[in-house]
Amino acid sequence: MFSILRRIVSIGLVSIAALAAVLEYNARADDAALMVVQGDIAQNSAPFLDQVAEQFRVTAVVDPLFAPSAETRALARKHNTLHGATPRIWYDFTPTASGPMPLVILLHGAGRDGLSLIEMWRDTAQAQGIALAAPDSFGQTWDIANPEPAFMVQIVDALAASHAIDRDRVYLFGHSDGAAMAQMLLTRTNGPWRAAAMHAGYAVIGPDTPGLAKPYRLYIGENEQIFSIPQARDIGKNRAAMGQPNDLITIPGHDHWFYAIGPQIAVDAWAWFASLPQ
Repeated sequence: MFSILRRIVSIGLVSIAALAAVLEYNARADDAALMVVQGDIAQNSAPFLDQVAEQFRVTAVVDPLFAPSAETRALARKHNTLHGATPRIWYDFTPTASGPMPLVILLHGAGRDGLSLIEMWRDTAQAQGIALAAPDSFGQTWDIANPEPAFMVQIVDALAASHAIDRDRVYLFGHSDGAAMAQMLLTRTNGPWRAAAMHAGYAVIGPDTPGLAKPYRLYIGENEQIFSIPQARDIGKNRAAMGQPNDLITIPGHDHWFYAIGPQIAVDAWAWFASLPQ
């Protein structure tokens, strides 16, 4: 009797492992299918805006601690799902709206989670009728070399199944490590996202690297401690020369600490998204 049970358990484990392998293979194939190989950069150069922004109110950070509020934790919905065979977590905040809502996919910084950016964007989303989706990275940081566009599309599809989402107005926003991921997704993958806004981070994309000509905007503090403003400027000029329009917005008195200025960035980033041609 026990030998039969062991055999059944053994067959079941083998079947589960085989199913997981198939799911993982399919997920990787979906990601690969969305990657840009030949590129679609326009032949003509595009605008590069290099601007110092004086409109932000920047205050000194005395105690650099931050955690999402209890209100945000209560309002955001947590989703446990699979991408392939890998368990993944994402959050959404979806206000009441009279019609299809634009969607901003939020990509957090290293060591954080999706709630950290929902906290920064929640007031803007509520005021403007914007849906927010904020996945957690797998591990402490995003794997920039493997941007997982299929997982992001999976999130868009899941949210659109329960809410009226305007698929023609899907955008990316990322901070730090998440900014680099946002730039990779925008430039190197064929997802539904139309543009990206980033704060204090970028991906090093060479001047001869294929990519898409979708616009992006990078906010960076003049006192940034981790990423280089000259390098951000060089990347921006190179991408513009290849036909990808982009803005570099330098913020006086500001450094890498997003959470002191995040809600202001959200307001400005959304105004920029909304200004883009449909």
